[in-house]
Amino acid sequence: MEIAGVIQARMASQRCKRKNLRPFAGTNLVSIALGTFSKSREISRLYFAAYEDELISCAKAFHGVTIVRRTKESAFGEDIPTVLSYVKEIKEDFIAFIDSSTPFLRLETFDDAMSHFKRNSFKSMMSVSATYNWYFDDQHNLLNKDAKALGGNTKMLKPLYKASAAFLVANRERILKEHTYWSLTKDDPSLYVIDEREAFDIDTELDFQIAGVLYTLSRK
Repeated sequence: MEIAGVIQARMASQRCKRKNLRPFAGTNLVSIALGTFSKSREISRLYFAAYEDELISCAKAFHGVTIVRRTKESAFGEDIPTVLSYVKEIKEDFIAFIDSSTPFLRLETFDDAMSHFKRNSFKSMMSVSATYNWYFDDQHNLLNKDAKALGGNTKMLKPLYKASAAFLVANRERILKEHTYWSLTKDDPSLYVIDEREAFDIDTELDFQIAGVLYTLSRK
């Protein structure tokens, strides 16, 4: 089984403007992702998919990265057929999408996840983090059903799993033909649990500032 790694980026971030190339801990998010995952032993090739020249120029500094030029519609679109129209240029059967907005994701964690995917021949996989808390739906119904935890002690709760943007793996043909990553049935996607810190996703200005401080401290 061959898995292609793909980092896709754009400059049109809505909640955190230009986050991919803004100064971040002495570098930028795209450079961190490319520098880290270009060293992966579990993917056959790392692709970088972008439309804007600024992003393309940044990626050219990294050896072994295959650049795919996205269309303007792909970079500014929202639906899967439009955003992932460039996938037809990727030849591998499976694609691991890696999010540059999760700078704490470790290469070792990613490679372990890809190895796990290959060994088990899953149809798809997504990264998640475990969370222990009380959750309610929009009708105020309690979602946690563990009766032993009714005393209010969250440590006694069975975990719920929060989707992480860090990475997901999907079948290339399914993306192109069905315009989806998974069926949302058992093990499709399979869930791969990663540490909450590694799952930290930069989505807002506050996230960007917090992550910058933590990332700088982690390098000291």
